Amino acid sequence: QKLFTSESWELLSNSIEKCSETGISYEIELKTIRKDGSNGWMWAHGEAIKDKNNKIIALWGAVQDITKRKQAELELKESEEKFSKAFNINPNSLAIIDLKTKERVAVNDYFAKITGHSKETLMENTLGALGEIDMGKVEMAIKSIKNGISLRDVEVKVKHKSGSEMLMLYAIEGIKIGNRNCMIVSGKDITEQKKAEQELIKAKEKAEENEQKFRDFANSVTDIYFALDKDLNYIFWNKACEISLGYKNEDVIGKNWKSFDFNKDYDWIADKYKKIINTKKAESFDGIFEQSDNKLYFTIHAYPTTSGLVVYLQNITEKKNIELELINKNIEYEVLNKELSKTNEELQKAKEKAEKSEKELQKAHDVLEQRVKERTVELSEVNEQLNLEIDERKQTEIELKKAKAKTEENELKFQYF
Repeated sequence: QKLFTSESWELLSNSIEKCSETGISYEIELKTIRKDGSNGWMWAHGEAIKDKNNKIIALWGAVQDITKRKQAELELKESEEKFSKAFNINPNSLAIIDLKTKERVAVNDYFAKITGHSKETLMENTLGALGEIDMGKVEMAIKSIKNGISLRDVEVKVKHKSGSEMLMLYAIEGIKIGNRNCMIVSGKDITEQKKAEQELIKAKEKAEENEQKFRDFANSVTDIYFALDKDLNYIFWNKACEISLGYKNEDVIGKNWKSFDFNKDYDWIADKYKKIINTKKAESFDGIFEQSDNKLYFTIHAYPTTSGLVVYLQNITEKKNIELELINKNIEYEVLNKELSKTNEELQKAKEKAEKSEKELQKAHDVLEQRVKERTVELSEVNEQLNLEIDERKQTEIELKKAKAKTEENELKFQYF
């Protein structure tokens, strides 16, 4: 009894008792307890021995240590259980297909999900019978597996029973299940991935097209355009750069910003560029570049990019010169305005003086006019008086003439007399 586990001892006891009572033989596997406490397995077989009258008179039996075989079976069973669990819970579509009959030996839950059919329906129908897959590619796959060629990254369209399609990416290996030559098919849905890849390709083509358009545009403009990477190495140099600065595209691309004399003494601009790259914020600022005896003025527009930054130099020399000229003119105008203001003040004073003089003249005129009026009245009165005197004198003269005439008349009369 100590040789077996309690369950196995009970099984053995019941089997012996049944055999001794009924004569039915037994063949059982028993779990044993070894000397070191570990478990082993034993195969036991027993039969009844009967006499001439068919009466049971004895039992005979045989045992065999089957520990190694049993352990192998248990390990195989455990392995099969693990495989079954892994097979069924695998997030990929899995199926085992008989190469000869195209029957599905096994399918997992995800395989059923992508087709829309139940596992039972799939197991009852051979591969392709439900119209769920392109059999042309299946035949090609079967041929490759039979020739010992494993397949990877095979794109196949799978049709759902609703009519919708998805694109699956399969890996296929040959496998032997008992005497059956099979293939195990593992696939994942790449429908969205493929769409994303196509969108990415389109986006890339669009980006390349836009980049070419940008290059064409940048080379067509007369202003300076160039691009720098994050280490301030030149990665684009337009035609205007070649013309203005005298360096060909191939002499500049890949070289650092500080490698050229025309950037000497402009470390503050490099610091600006680094700040723009780090902060990802565009900036515009003015810069003065001395060339021989001339000063060139630029507005520098710097825009951050994923690779570094793009710089556009807008030549504002003419505009700046006009502004400086306007400033000088304004200064001249201010001086002139001050002089005019001074002159205006003097004119204002002269005007006030003239107004004052005019008032005095007016006053004198008014006094004179008043005097004239008074004198006119006086003269008028004198004139009237004179007129009266003249009239009186005339009357006197008339009377004198009359008296003279009378006298003469009287004298004549006297003389005559």
